Amino acid sequence: MDQAHNNVVGVFLLPPLSVSPIRSIQSECTRFGTVDQFHELKVKLCFVSWPLLRWTIDYRFHPKEYGLPFIQPSKEKNASFTQGANFAVAAAPAFPVEFFEKNGFVSYQLLRSSLDYQLAWFEEKKTSLCNTTAECIQYFGKSLFIFGEFGVNDYTLLLLAGKSVQDVTNSYAPQVVKLISEAVEKVINDGASILAVAGQPPAGCMPVILTLFASSNKEDYEPDTGCLKEYNGLAMYHNSLLHQDVIRLRGKYPRVKISYTDYYYPTINVVKSPGLYGFIDTPLQVCCGKGGPYNFNISENCGMPGVSACPNPSAYLHWDGAHLTEAAYRYISSTWLDGPYADPPLKKLHN
Repeated sequence: MDQAHNNVVGVFLLPPLSVSPIRSIQSECTRFGTVDQFHELKVKLCFVSWPLLRWTIDYRFHPKEYGLPFIQPSKEKNASFTQGANFAVAAAPAFPVEFFEKNGFVSYQLLRSSLDYQLAWFEEKKTSLCNTTAECIQYFGKSLFIFGEFGVNDYTLLLLAGKSVQDVTNSYAPQVVKLISEAVEKVINDGASILAVAGQPPAGCMPVILTLFASSNKEDYEPDTGCLKEYNGLAMYHNSLLHQDVIRLRGKYPRVKISYTDYYYPTINVVKSPGLYGFIDTPLQVCCGKGGPYNFNISENCGMPGVSACPNPSAYLHWDGAHLTEAAYRYISSTWLDGPYADPPLKKLHN
């Protein structure tokens, strides 16, 4: 598992400051395993003060300032989930984990934490939030569901198993997007009426991908970014399919407001013109890492003995090789809230 991109994919439930609960289903990347590490570093774009239309990335670090507690892990014992629940688990794929095991794509047993398991956990938690179908529809109709960048783990596991980028793009990406769309449709049928569905970041710009799949052929890299072309192409294809499905679901459920939120282009903006956004001139360098052309070593990850963080993480795009920094997420969140990288911008979902 050390070589897999440990992307945390999770379901979050988050209410606003006053009455209506906000539910979000989000995926994200993390190599941090403890609840405290996750809370302090990786509760990304579920920071909502819905009645005031006030969203902020800083909720990750200062939730009390916004009248919100940290999101409770879904497996926390004796916890109240009226203020939110976090179903995220490291390395969770969209495909059922059994798919990878039965097809020999992994030689070890994966955690039972794929999208189907997380949706099942969500079903279990529903009984503590609402009792009847009508009550759940009313409850979830006042909530925001955010689906994050599901699929990153799927593609990485397949690529590490020897599948070509072309095969993953043509054969597996449509299946992953279908699973995401089915999950979105499921929560709509549960009563969700306000949703945001996130695409994928440019995988070819991630130091972990640049390291695992490094090429001696300069033609494999984008000349203006230094990122791997094929892997970015996979992410773009995934995003195109997902955006199309979001548009399809809007037509099928006209009462529902769904935003497609884009990780790819705001991240590429920084890679191409880092100084314009306040980042260092080598945007593919990792803040917390050790060695290699990107300050990233697959065998010596951030958090391990002897691996240190840079003194100025706010100047870096990449935190640990698989995740962005707080400053990067702050910029991305602004493009989601006000545009132009959300269709429609998230603030408009409440109008």
